[in-house]
Amino acid sequence: MVDQQLAPSRLTVGFLTFGDNNVGMGHLYRCRALAMGIAAQAPGSDMTFCVEGDGAAILAEIPEANVSVVTAWDAGGVIWDAIIVDRLNAAPSQIALLKQDCRCLVSLDDTGDGRLGADIAVNALYPPPMTAPMTAPLNQRRLALDGPAYLAIDHRFVNDSRTVGPGVEHLLVTQGGSDTYGVVPRLVALMVPWLAEHAAITLHVQTGPGFEAGAALNAVLKSLPGDIEERIEWHHGVDDLAAMFHGMDLAISAAGITAFELAASGVPLLLVTAEPKEIETAHRLDDTGMAINLGHFDRLIPAALNDVLNRAVEDQALRRRLSSKGRQVVDGRGVERIVDAIMQYLRPHAPERIEVGT
Repeated sequence: MVDQQLAPSRLTVGFLTFGDNNVGMGHLYRCRALAMGIAAQAPGSDMTFCVEGDGAAILAEIPEANVSVVTAWDAGGVIWDAIIVDRLNAAPSQIALLKQDCRCLVSLDDTGDGRLGADIAVNALYPPPMTAPMTAPLNQRRLALDGPAYLAIDHRFVNDSRTVGPGVEHLLVTQGGSDTYGVVPRLVALMVPWLAEHAAITLHVQTGPGFEAGAALNAVLKSLPGDIEERIEWHHGVDDLAAMFHGMDLAISAAGITAFELAASGVPLLLVTAEPKEIETAHRLDDTGMAINLGHFDRLIPAALNDVLNRAVEDQALRRRLSSKGRQVVDGRGVERIVDAIMQYLRPHAPERIEVGT
């Protein structure tokens, strides 16, 4: 943890991000988590979110901070303490202009050359070598934070006390806050025969504020036999997602931020995604042993899905391994580490080498 006596007592921070059905809601959730982390160390800080999309309500309440939400960026002729850019592929020219307006520029999972202009480049979802290598003159303070240790998720998702029981009663299906490709209704329809054979399992379907396939999901649910429909619960716009996740025994998720929140919660995880950027992430999570990757939804074979579901439901040891590895990889301290790096960067007379808390 950064020395509070040397850290700024109050900050002016700008966030440039997205949040809609097209690009996903995870951008807003992680920026909100970072804002809360900054406010915890620097109460009373001023936070301005420049949001492209319709998810601004997520940012309305951040304790200990003065929050405003705008749709167009205006530096206002002042030098900001920090600007955090969550744009996936920000143009280097845009980064250069923003750098002129702040003391510390942070990029989140920038997959292009824009990250090379940031003071702190965080690549938790898309680390090198997927992105351009970080290079900088030796006398320039520039920090690259790569890997899942720097995932910006709400600390409430962390569940150190989870125990994996002998059976599965609650199975979650989610594609995050937006489900850009409308996978959820099709996945639920695909699972109906399997659910018919597992009468003790309740299927929980979670959708978020960017979900636009509600009519399709409704149509699927209304077409189901009554005994199966009664065992499917649709949760939309859940206020406390962490608490919901803590109650799940197994989950099928896309490979975005939600997957890492589930991992931190210790939920055994199966991955199905239609988002091209998440394909490599899903492979990486499978390789670490924290998830089983079923691949791209459009190439998903129902028999393969059934086989993996049966294996996960029947094999308690497998679920324990997935749960344990997920919590090991995603310990929930990513926000703390990123905020520590920002605070140390802003310290008066900061050293050339920035040491990030572990």
